[in-house]
Amino acid sequence: MKALTCSVLLTVLALVCGCGDAKDKAADGKAVDGGPPVVTPNAKPAVDTGESISREIMANMKVMAGIFEGITDEVSAKAAIPKIEASRAKMRDIAGRARKVKVTKAEEAQVHAAIGNEQAEVMETLFKARAKLEEKPELLEIIKPALVGMENDM
Repeated sequence: MKALTCSVLLTVLALVCGCGDAKDKAADGKAVDGGPPVVTPNAKPAVDTGESISREIMANMKVMAGIFEGITDEVSAKAAIPKIEASRAKMRDIAGRARKVKVTKAEEAQVHAAIGNEQAEVMETLFKARAKLEEKPELLEIIKPALVGMENDM
């Protein structure tokens, strides 16, 4: 499981990811703006498996990609910082749980086959979002403190 988790995460960390601008939710699970309930894509399963952990990682990566995509100016860059920090906290939680999951080589291959296409799509989204941000280095500089140490999250 560690090899699978590390391969997925190293790809993400190489991108120095960001996260999504999903609606904030109140304690009752409803969106703060009164909209429909917010679905938490990476809610913890009852029992962790190689696949459940991998799917949580992918969901968190999608959230991070969304945050990068939402950074368009100084205001949105500053607003992204707590979102990045929250996503990193989730990733550290997932990593801690992943260390406890034991999978066979066959299970690892099955998980890789199950998420391979999704991972490629998420990576493409991250690459595009990162490239867009690189066109505005002043925005990258604003979020840089929230990214420091990300390589240690897994």
